[in-house]
Amino acid sequence: MSEAKSEESSAEGAALNALLSACPCGKVPTAIYVYADSDRPKWAYCHGNCCGEWNIEFRAGYADLASDEIQRLSEEAWNAAPRAPADNAD
Repeated sequence: MSEAKSEESSAEGAALNALLSACPCGKVPTAIYVYADSDRPKWAYCHGNCCGEWNIEFRAGYADLASDEIQRLSEEAWNAAPRAPADNAD
């Protein structure tokens, strides 16, 4: 990977980190993964790439799993979910 692309990827990761709230594990995910039982679900689940232990169920509104809309909805649900203070941070 070229140095310019590496710096660009780092900047994108830092920008995403600034947009996502910390997981109860104590880490801030760099990505949110969305999964569901169908391609256009009414409800879906998401989890961060930090630990995969904490899942959020959110209303997907029949958005396509590959769409920007469902990613936006998952990030909003992730950030809006209540959290207790992390006592197991590494």
